[in-house]
Amino acid sequence: MFGSISFALQTNYSANFSFTADFSQNPVVTNFGSEFRIMGSSFGSGYDLSFSLKDTNLESAKLVLKFDNFKLSLYDNQIFGTTTDPIVLYQITTGQNGLEFQYDNYKLALFNSIDLMYVLGNIGDIGFIVGKRGSSIDIAASYGVKFAGMNLNVEGIVQNVTSFDVKNLVGFSLLTDQSQNWGIRYVFAGAKDTKLPYSPQTINEQNTLVLWYKFGKSPSFNIYLDTYFGFENPSKNFMDNTTVGLDVNFGQMYLNLKKIGLSDVNGLMPTDWGKFYISAGTQFSIFDFSTRIGYAFGKPIHNSVNTIGELLYGEAGRTFGNISLFAKYQKIIGYYEEKDFFYSEVKFTGFSNGEVAIRIGNGDFNGNNPFVPAGGVYFNLWW
Repeated sequence: MFGSISFALQTNYSANFSFTADFSQNPVVTNFGSEFRIMGSSFGSGYDLSFSLKDTNLESAKLVLKFDNFKLSLYDNQIFGTTTDPIVLYQITTGQNGLEFQYDNYKLALFNSIDLMYVLGNIGDIGFIVGKRGSSIDIAASYGVKFAGMNLNVEGIVQNVTSFDVKNLVGFSLLTDQSQNWGIRYVFAGAKDTKLPYSPQTINEQNTLVLWYKFGKSPSFNIYLDTYFGFENPSKNFMDNTTVGLDVNFGQMYLNLKKIGLSDVNGLMPTDWGKFYISAGTQFSIFDFSTRIGYAFGKPIHNSVNTIGELLYGEAGRTFGNISLFAKYQKIIGYYEEKDFFYSEVKFTGFSNGEVAIRIGNGDFNGNNPFVPAGGVYFNLWW
């Protein structure tokens, strides 16, 4: 059994104290932690200071100084530095040390934890990024325009400019109507399996194409196609790497159909369909509980189960005055294994400056960890 008690002060000043105990270990493992924060409003509008102490150690800190159109930010173990271009050339997902200078729409980011720095800004309607990774220089330019009821966004990226090669080129284009009821997204890469350092973008082939079309209101439909292919054998790549799907929303009910790959259907039985996913569900109210239930069947059935199988999901919640109840459950039935996920919470509100919550289980149902006897009691106070 795992327990946790925490206290938080969340205005200009905040603090968090936690005591944890893991009863699955023998002997029981306990830990006491503390966290303190100072918010920027304590010092006025020209400053933004926050820091976190874990026990007696500085865990992270941020200091922002603002002077008219100029801003200087200093970071210690903070997540910062993600660019804002359409394809997201750089995205930082871990805490780093460094600083940023910003003047109007221009920003210079310097990192001393990873060997990366960049400058970004705008020249008219064109956005640009110039980045340095070690001895490599990257350049990106993007442009967006609206015309005739449509939106067009384009971007070009050249990685490692000093050693120019076609395989280092990346192109991006996106054309949609202004309500995004339909769209075409295309990504070109100079080489197969192109890597964009510090970017979430995955480019498996030289061409990546996404099409979608939405229509109807009740029910509403969304049809989409997602594929990637090379120049040498595009027809085979298309059959192997294409995903097609249909999402239907009936208001309180939904139906999702998806097929991954078009060349691996070998028969009429589901085991002969290759990779696919079918899901349906509904939401309703029963005894004043807001309820959702869902069912899915496919291969792979879940991130943690790489076989054909079934997934059952249900959740329910209700508020009684100052008491809120919520619980959700998920069961995965794979070809070789079964997994159960469970999470519940009871929250007490109505206090003048606080709330109390009791939680059991892991709330992340997309991960690999099924239910374990873990829980916590949380006190949040503010003034």
